[in-house]
This record gives sequence, C-alpha cells and structure tokens, in this order.
Amino acid sequence: MAKWLEPDLFAFCLLSVGGSALALLGLVCGGRLRLDAAAGKDRQLGVLGSVLCLGLVAVASVGSVCRLVEGEGLVRCALPALLGLLALLYWMHLLRLGSRSLGRVCATVMYPRVQAVLLLGVVVGGSFLWARWMFAEELPPLPARQVSPVVKPDPDAVGYATTDQGRAIPLHRAQQNSDNSEDGAWTPQQLVAFERELIANYPEKLIRTGSIDLRANCHGWVFTDGEHWVLSKDVKTILEDNGYEVVRQPKSNDVIVWFDESGEVQHSGVVRMIDRNNLVVVESKWGGYGSFLHDPQDQLYGPNFTFYRSSRPTHRLRAQTPVSE
Repeated sequence: MAKWLEPDLFAFCLLSVGGSALALLGLVCGGRLRLDAAAGKDRQLGVLGSVLCLGLVAVASVGSVCRLVEGEGLVRCALPALLGLLALLYWMHLLRLGSRSLGRVCATVMYPRVQAVLLLGVVVGGSFLWARWMFAEELPPLPARQVSPVVKPDPDAVGYATTDQGRAIPLHRAQQNSDNSEDGAWTPQQLVAFERELIANYPEKLIRTGSIDLRANCHGWVFTDGEHWVLSKDVKTILEDNGYEVVRQPKSNDVIVWFDESGEVQHSGVVRMIDRNNLVVVESKWGGYGSFLHDPQDQLYGPNFTFYRSSRPTHRLRAQTPVSE
C-alpha cells in the first residue's frame, strides 16, 4: 500500500485536512458555494466547492477499497467511507439534487452555514477520536518487565583470580548451548531477540557501548576487564578485600553495585560521568548481552544501588590463571 494510504495516516489526513477545508469553505461562503449562484467569483466558489467535494468522495472511496483489499477490517474502512458519504451529500445539496428528500429528513439543517458547522464538528470530533484510537491501538504502552536471561554461567570454574588479600575468586564462562538443556539453552537469534526486547523497555535511555559478548557478565566486565564471568556471590568478597568503601557522592571510575531487597548482589558497573547538576551516568554490561551507558535507575536489576571507591588504579583482580581448555 502506498505510504499516503496507510490506514491511520490516510484517515487522519483525510479528516483533518480535506474535511476541515470543505467545512470552513462552506462556513465562510455559505450559499455562494451553490453552482446556481450568480456568475463571477461566486460561480468560481461553487466550482471549487464541487471539486473539493468530489475529490473527497474519490479519495475516500479509493482509500476504503484499498483497506479492504489489504485485509483491513470493516470498522477501519468505515471512517473514510463515512466522510466520503457526507461529502457526496453536501455536493448533492450544492447542486440542489434531491433537495426535497434531504429537506424532509433534515429540514432544520438546510442552511449552508449550519451544515458547514455540523460538518466541521464531525471532522474535528472524528479526527480526535481516530487519533486516540490510533495511538491506543498501534502504540500500546510497553510494560516495564524484566527479561529473563537466556545465558547463564557454567557452574564449573575454569580458572581463578585472587583479591588483594589473597582469597581465590572462581572464574567462569558462559554455559554452552545445548539442545538437551531446558535451563540455559539458547541460539544466536534468541540472544538478539531478547536483547532487543530488553532495550525496548528503556526507550531513549540507553547508549550502546558494546555488542553482545558471551565472554563475560557484568561482574566479569568490571573485575576481569571483560574476560570471564564472576558470580554475584563473590562480589562482596572482592569489595571487602580490595579496599572498596561506600561513598555518597560518586566520582568517575567508581564502582556501582545493585542489590535486591534481601541485600544480595544483582548487578555491577562503573561510573563514567557526573555533570554539574549531579546527574550520574554509569556504564554496565547486562549479563551476556551488550554494554550500555545509562542512568543508575534505568536498568532491570532494581532500584537499590550503592557506589564504592577504592584507591586501586584499576578494578581488575590479581593473578588470573589461564582458562582451562
């Protein structure tokens, strides 16, 4: 279907532009739109009114037929068809065709300006109702729901790193895809689809800084430079052993950690910017998906977060052992 005949755009433009022009022309000119009016300018107005009426009838008919051909429902075809019918009746009145029958049905609205006011009311009201229907039907509010991860860490450690106090932190990799595993099975297409759904929950609130990368999760992105997966249960050990302290006023390169209501670690990232109005921008990797710049509140891990600062030059763990093959 041509762009201008798309259902909602076509109906709205037809009502708001064409119908309003015809109604306002009738309101201003009144009986001078009739083709039997005096010669000269009034005659020209009559021709203009007739051309506009017939144009609306033609466009409304074509639009309604196109909608039916494209499989649109009858209800969605009714509005342009109704406008076309009104334009046809108005044109018949301008030519004094069927004036007797029209007079019997609506004797009180035979005055041209009264008809124009009624037509304008139908046009404005119809446009408003159609616009509300259009946005309610085509653009429903997207529920802000959590997206279940489809990639999880393999339970077996593939190596170890150490904290500044010498405690071992197991390193993991993404669970391998398996058609026999109901928990964690995935395909590349599923990863892309899930990430797209995840991002859609935060329109215009995320700036992508990295694509889907299964080498690391959020904690591994922060504490192993994106080389491994680190489990959430080990993050508190890292914070304690590596000298991280809670701060209320974050600075660039501070660590941010999100917790659930019971105090368990859910997510982590790094502060990237604080502007003069104390707007904080952080960067984090969302599981096996991509990494993003975002406000601390704009994520799917919950509203509870804390900023941490350490005197260490980097957040990377020490003595990472080679990953076993």
